[in-house]
Amino acid sequence: MDFKKLGFLISMRMRMLSDLEAARRVASLVDGLARIPRACVLIDSILVIKTEGPAGTNITVRTLSEAEVEILQENPEIQADPDNVLDKLAVAIARR
Repeated sequence: MDFKKLGFLISMRMRMLSDLEAARRVASLVDGLARIPRACVLIDSILVIKTEGPAGTNITVRTLSEAEVEILQENPEIQADPDNVLDKLAVAIARR
């Protein structure tokens, strides 16, 4: 087996384990938000948004780019409005 292929396989395995751990953390967070009608939480590079409307509860989970994470870290007030966080984030990215 060549080292390049071995490195790729190790990298994929590490990513799979990381993704699995992130999924567990997101599931735990969503459970914890059961009684909270609106929320926007960043876990590493994963954004969890919970909103409520006439159609019921909506939970959005999205993996952000490095630039998006930096914007949220620099402008935490963007997360204060879960209903519009993705629009505000898109505007901030466009202005960069």
